[in-house]
Amino acid sequence: MRPALFERGGLKQEVTIRDIVTNYIYENTLKVLRLSGLDILLALEQSATYFTVEAGELKVAESFLYPKAQPYNYDMWEGIEYIFDISKPIGERVTKLTINGEPIKMDEEFDVVMSSYRATGAGNFDFLRNRPVVKEIQIDITELIADYILKHPFIHATCNKNWQVTF
Repeated sequence: MRPALFERGGLKQEVTIRDIVTNYIYENTLKVLRLSGLDILLALEQSATYFTVEAGELKVAESFLYPKAQPYNYDMWEGIEYIFDISKPIGERVTKLTINGEPIKMDEEFDVVMSSYRATGAGNFDFLRNRPVVKEIQIDITELIADYILKHPFIHATCNKNWQVTF
């Protein structure tokens, strides 16, 4: 399972502009939306539909594979901690949702950055469509990635394990 950035196989040790454009093929910019805790919960519940359990194994749900693979419609979130329990019914799979160790209140507001694609509600995230826009970054994401890599020629990737999928 790969996010949109790694749609074409990931990045190598030495990265060229072509590698970036080949891996992130979408013409998206960034938007910052003001979301409630409930919006975040709904977004996570939608992302949890990406998974299914077949014969005791965690798998990608068929609706994300056919008729066309859609890994770009699965989102991972940073800055919060959450758990998906795929044994539960769709809509009840988020069993933990915290920020800084405290439960997120459903009426609490957060400014969240996301792709312009997701901010339109695309990928069955309709509830995001009319949320207040706090800021728009009118620079293509591929350009932002390239600029970051040029400024940081040595990147040490880490994983903080802020989310988990159980079944």
